[in-house]
Amino acid sequence: MNIKFTHFIGLMSGTSLDGVDGVLVTFRPEEQHAAGPAKNFTKVINWSHVEFPEQLHHALLELQAPGDNELHKSALAANDLMRVYAVCVENLIENRNIPREHVLIGAHGQTVRHQPGLGYTIQLINGALLAELTRMNVVCDFRSRDIAAAGQGAPLVPAFHQLMAKSIEMQETVSLCNIGGISNITVIPRNGDGTIIFFSTFTEQQLHKEFNSLSKRSSGEFSVFGYDCGPGTVLIDSWTQTIQKLPFDRNGGWAETGRVNESWLRELLQHEFFQLKPPKSTGRDLFNQQWLTRSLKNRPEMEPRDVQATLTKLTASSIANELRRCAVKQGCTLIVCGGGAKNEFLMKCLRTELESVLILTSDQACGIPVDQVEASAFAYLAFLFWQGRSGNYQNVTGASGNRILGCWYPR
Repeated sequence: MNIKFTHFIGLMSGTSLDGVDGVLVTFRPEEQHAAGPAKNFTKVINWSHVEFPEQLHHALLELQAPGDNELHKSALAANDLMRVYAVCVENLIENRNIPREHVLIGAHGQTVRHQPGLGYTIQLINGALLAELTRMNVVCDFRSRDIAAAGQGAPLVPAFHQLMAKSIEMQETVSLCNIGGISNITVIPRNGDGTIIFFSTFTEQQLHKEFNSLSKRSSGEFSVFGYDCGPGTVLIDSWTQTIQKLPFDRNGGWAETGRVNESWLRELLQHEFFQLKPPKSTGRDLFNQQWLTRSLKNRPEMEPRDVQATLTKLTASSIANELRRCAVKQGCTLIVCGGGAKNEFLMKCLRTELESVLILTSDQACGIPVDQVEASAFAYLAFLFWQGRSGNYQNVTGASGNRILGCWYPR
């Protein structure tokens, strides 16, 4: 693409359905930051959050499940979503003397179906309309190419996570966990020295064989890998909205008043998704209010606050179990980002599960606020598209190879 872009905008509306997060950023070219301190690789110039209008929120929530007239409703919702995205863009560039032709937008859209096993994923987006409304170049539809290459289409944040990890001056393995509606982990071995240790029922030989299949694919060296762990805040938020009529459990305060039902927790953790080996990904197709209602059918005696405490512990336990499976070693560092990092009770549960692991937020470790990381990741994917570089990692998604992700809509 023979266009000079100086600034990049990332737009992300995730599984939580609370609105759109946007960032205006600049990136230093990769060849300029191959060595030395990495805190200047990404410069976040501005951030904006725009809540969804109630009508759009309900429309998007309704489209998470099969229903009547879905094609028509999806098209209208996508157009309304682009108008919210456009408001976020204007917030980001307000009073900034940045020529629009020098800005490239990376927009995720709103996932309403994620079925990589059937060969598709659907993010509601209208790139042409967004380009028209903002008068900027737009890159979107990042997941489809990875799925076309037999990948999961998710997670796609590990490329940016690896960039973040360069800011951390330590030798041991670094893991990053994004706790949005769905949680995912990225594992970044240090120095290619094979320091990752697995904890499971497998023998050491079997574990190393499985690790090699994930992170030694083609280069012959250890590399980044990652995958979805399970529900992040999606069930926690859904239960809060159902019972307390609030958008989320602020700081996990309600959950902390409850008691974890250990027998129900064990039952939840037996779900088939938690038993799958990576690469794997998930979404509201699997973990939703209907699934939660069915899970509670035989437990009518449970207090609502105990349900909330157990769901919060489910998120922490599923993350911790995956880290024990593939990344935990004494001295390992875990960096947490996403809205779940603001849930103090959830973070407390995670620290209890992983006592030997140093756990930091992205603010503490890299200077990037927890609610700006995912939007920054999609700005980075737009940057990679512009440079003609792949945005997925086959070690992460299981794709047949690394691919340039996204479709371009000119201004």
